[in-house]
Amino acid sequence: MKEISEFIRKHWKECSDWPDDKFLPWVEWNVGNGHCVVITEEGKVAGVAFARMVDDLTVHVDLAVGRSKSVLRALFTAGWYKFGRTKKWISWDRGKHGNRVVKKAMMDVAKKLMLRNGQKTKTTGNA
Repeated sequence: MKEISEFIRKHWKECSDWPDDKFLPWVEWNVGNGHCVVITEEGKVAGVAFARMVDDLTVHVDLAVGRSKSVLRALFTAGWYKFGRTKKWISWDRGKHGNRVVKKAMMDVAKKLMLRNGQKTKTTGNA
């Protein structure tokens, strides 16, 4: 748990100003409830994703951060198998000009784009 939270703090700027009493329980909740996918390289965390089911058709990605495009592709693939195989939609929050916008795409389209191009943005999410 400690390595996951340290990795997120280091690589996901969205949480840089969150106090530990808010950040650590959020990480623990996601990990403890099975909403977490972790990719390791050489025994160290290289990527983390948090996702959860919104309803019977939609999975929402709260966080996806990795050291490289290949790690992000691995996160998406692992996340798809864990969360998205039976879902029609994928959604995520996107920060734009200080505002949060929820984006949504059909899962099969998102899968093709993510696996072909790698995820273009390094971070997604909201807490």
